[in-house]
Amino acid sequence: MIFLQNYYFLLLIIPFIFLISFFIFRKKWIKSPITSDVFKVFQKNTYLKYVNIILIIAILSVFTVILANPNNVNTSQIEKKNGIDIEILFDISYSMKAEDLKPNRLEIAKETLVNFISKITSDRVGLTIFAGKPFTSTPLTFDYDFLKDYIKNIDINTINQNYTYLQGTAMWDALLMWIKSLDNWDKTRQKVIILMTDWEANKWIAPLQAVKLAREKNIKVYTIWIGWLDQSFVYLTDNLGRKTKVEIGWVDEKTLKAIAEITNASYFRATDSGSLKKIFEELWKLNKTDIEVKKQVLYSPTYEIFEYILLVLFIIFMWFNLIYFNRD
Repeated sequence: MIFLQNYYFLLLIIPFIFLISFFIFRKKWIKSPITSDVFKVFQKNTYLKYVNIILIIAILSVFTVILANPNNVNTSQIEKKNGIDIEILFDISYSMKAEDLKPNRLEIAKETLVNFISKITSDRVGLTIFAGKPFTSTPLTFDYDFLKDYIKNIDINTINQNYTYLQGTAMWDALLMWIKSLDNWDKTRQKVIILMTDWEANKWIAPLQAVKLAREKNIKVYTIWIGWLDQSFVYLTDNLGRKTKVEIGWVDEKTLKAIAEITNASYFRATDSGSLKKIFEELWKLNKTDIEVKKQVLYSPTYEIFEYILLVLFIIFMWFNLIYFNRD
């Protein structure tokens, strides 16, 4: 609470001057019928005399507080989010369980994504997971905590890949879906797609067809390949804890480089957890923007409580004096 006209508190000097004068000069006051009657009344009971004086001072004090214009202050910050829109396309096909990165590619990617999002302050971020088909997990949002919690709970089984049509790496579908979707959002914000995968695009149409559309709409596509390129096999651990040696198919690094180049973005290779973290640190710097903060102060008058107090004090004062002065 603040008082917008706090200079009225100078009026509080008056009751204290009255109080001091009463005690110092009361014996020197000029005697008259009025002052004689007042002193006679006060002499009846010393305690009641002081109660009356306290009531007068309290009434004057509360009245002064009202004059000082008490207000509650509500301060709010209006953030103008001048960032960009980032859509993360996250490959969770079976191969993401490969253990060339420890404990596996998926867990390292998840941890790094969460750390990346933790550093974002002004960008809207969305997430799409894909295997044989893409699924929008979260639309573009500023709710970073929800997004991080969701990522932590992602597993290979988040998409039921027991069905053949949901197996594989449908990179084209994922890209096309979000290129069209991003175009429907705020057109004044720059659009960025981060594509994280560890395999070749082996479903539907080649992704370069979708990337041409991204270039037309000025959407940058950063590509990240997760894993080792010089290994011919990886180990996968199933739900029963059994390890299986799996041959690696053809890694289409050329296409991932082309996707980034066509959209004026960059291609990154993540061969271990450390390099993946460095990649996202670099992306975070590229996407980092300032936030324009406007401070808004709202005042709301709070007279009522003091008005009620003043009314109660005045009633007590009147009752006290009427009863007291009418005594025999």
